[in-house]
Amino acid sequence: MQLGVDVTLFTTADSQTHARLVPIWDQASRSTPADTDTTALHFAAFEETLGQAKDYQWVHFHLDWIDFPAVRRNRMANVTALHNRIDRIDRDDLQPRLKEHHVVPLLSLSGTQRDFAPDLNGMGTVDHGLRLDRDGFQGNSSNW
Repeated sequence: MQLGVDVTLFTTADSQTHARLVPIWDQASRSTPADTDTTALHFAAFEETLGQAKDYQWVHFHLDWIDFPAVRRNRMANVTALHNRIDRIDRDDLQPRLKEHHVVPLLSLSGTQRDFAPDLNGMGTVDHGLRLDRDGFQGNSSNW
């Protein structure tokens, strides 16, 4: 947005952003009651995003694997950031499914994360954004 890009976020109403906000549900899933089905919340965000995707030049998903089938079949410029662990995707039962989606463009959060899935369509790395001079490892969980 600092570069003059028009950004819209499909997220929670309690999000703080300078972008245009399209609220999907009230609060962050980590703040919802334990019995809340957060997968349903993510599907709601995905459905709303897909419904408006034609209005955007580019769609950047943060839904891990959820968006793969739809983005593979739709003509939209997109990229998906993988936030969950992918160091276990070498399991025999997952590899055939992931290979079906090798065309989905992905962003990793580190080079190490990308190393676990060299056959996927890695487009690059977007660093996590922590400032090491301010947010470095303290070695004491009470400081996290």
